[in-house]
Amino acid sequence: GLASLPMVVGKEIVYRTHLPPTATRLLDVGGSHGTYSSLFCRKYTELHATILDLPAGVEAGKRITAQSGVGDRIDFLCLDLLKEEWPEDLQGAFDVALYFHMAHLLPAEINEQLLARVAHCLKPGGLLLFIDQVIDQENVSHLATAMVQLMALTMNAIGGTCYPFATVKNWLEHVDLHQVRHHRLWTPGAALITARKSGLD
Repeated sequence: GLASLPMVVGKEIVYRTHLPPTATRLLDVGGSHGTYSSLFCRKYTELHATILDLPAGVEAGKRITAQSGVGDRIDFLCLDLLKEEWPEDLQGAFDVALYFHMAHLLPAEINEQLLARVAHCLKPGGLLLFIDQVIDQENVSHLATAMVQLMALTMNAIGGTCYPFATVKNWLEHVDLHQVRHHRLWTPGAALITARKSGLD
């Protein structure tokens, strides 16, 4: 189920996101099922993805991506994102990173800590793509507004949080990610936020 749902919003994100032609490495944080990585690898034939997740997510993701047609360009690394040190060879190695549907599950301070680790993994000028429910976004329809409000209520009920754009922007800027932009999606209930790591060496 988690692999099927991203196909809808994922196709729009990949269509509307333009990676540099020189991009070859993508980091997918908590990407488990690998759907988003697969979609990006299909569009960008020189791109290789590394997915970080817990063992159960990695096991499922390997099965799913093996059927994607691009499984040979997707690697998995078992990692407790919060408790374990990230391997040094990830640092400064990626052109683009995905932080999708993570923020609402975690407290604000943990999101900022994880985003700092993600930022360290990006090359100078690297691109971060952030997807989540952002509660103060300007939605394109009443349906989109209702979807975000429903998600916020659901997250509050299970102990999660939907954050406003200003909070996300502060996290990103605090970890040296700038040019923060909010991109309105036609798919209801989600927001795309992009940011770049500071300058090239």
